[in-house]
Amino acid sequence: MERATLVETSSWVRDARLYDAVSSVVRDESYPSLDRRAGLRVLVSYAERFTVSQQGQAQNTSSPRRAEASATVTGSVALRPTVREDIRRELARLASDDRDPDVRWSAQRASESLGYKIAPSGKPAVNRKP
Repeated sequence: MERATLVETSSWVRDARLYDAVSSVVRDESYPSLDRRAGLRVLVSYAERFTVSQQGQAQNTSSPRRAEASATVTGSVALRPTVREDIRRELARLASDDRDPDVRWSAQRASESLGYKIAPSGKPAVNRKP
């Protein structure tokens, strides 16, 4: 339950620091598979909702959600304009190279959900539906 809440909350926050932290967990094979796959869900939500003009907010919301004020973290750090492409590349790498079969499978499915298919070479290809 806590992991699901963390995934949902993290999916709505648009901050480069959180993105970097989640990316680190996803890449690090020493983390449990469930944590890494939860991180994949967060990254997919970033890629689905990301537009440069809406950094700092979730797309399709009338007003941004605000966290309680924190003494240690203030303000937000904008995501790089290349975040969607960065996520696509990371999913392709995980789908082809990760040692955990569950993470590989999840990365393949995540990549497909974003409209990319992992080619036999391990490189992502745009999935063009006729």
